Amino acid sequence: MEDSHQLPHAAEPHDALRFGLPTFKQDALPAHPVETMTKNFPKQQSTLKQTLLTNAYGAALPMRMEIERQYLSRPHRLPGMPDSRVSLDSMTGDLDNFGFEDYLNLPSERESQNAAVDPHYVMEARMGMVPKPSSILR
Repeated sequence: MEDSHQLPHAAEPHDALRFGLPTFKQDALPAHPVETMTKNFPKQQSTLKQTLLTNAYGAALPMRMEIERQYLSRPHRLPGMPDSRVSLDSMTGDLDNFGFEDYLNLPSERESQNAAVDPHYVMEARMGMVPKPSSILR
């Protein structure tokens, strides 16, 4: 998260012809209260849900759900195979939400992902049997 008390700085040169004269006024002003509430809403909801579950069922259930969430958020398929993570979406309730990321920028439509990846080579690189190429592993 960004600290709202930091002074803004230019990380890269500003293109004045395309974007106008540079100004840090908007960055220095505090965010609108509604914007702050919108950013913090998912975290507050998950904290509230964990508190309610703890009060109703004890501390073991929220801890178990967090362990399951961590397990389901890891990739479970071999390299080169798509991982949809439907089980994580089902657990968190995100199956009901349909956002831009569900139909825009799909991995199957990217040009860089269409190249065939040799799963044997990737696994050997992960195990340290061959040097790791930076383009295959993240």
